[in-house]
Amino acid sequence: IDQYARAVASVEVRKWGFFRRYVSLAMIKAGYATVYRGVGAEYGGIKEQLEAAELVAKRKRLGMWQQSNFISPAEYKKALRK
Repeated sequence: IDQYARAVASVEVRKWGFFRRYVSLAMIKAGYATVYRGVGAEYGGIKEQLEAAELVAKRKRLGMWQQSNFISPAEYKKALRK
């Protein structure tokens, strides 16, 4: 539970009990999400994988990264505070 009383979780899909697929990692790889870098962020031991996947998605211009006028959620919030 975060400071706003929202449930925060790491979601994974398992196949046959052995193979794990992290939904957040899959979304970042496809360019549909960004890595949250705010205070108190937890990454479940896959921070480096998440950041590497985001960099690849940006370079390949996948998903939201193909937009020329894309503004990340963090940049948007920062601009609103000014």
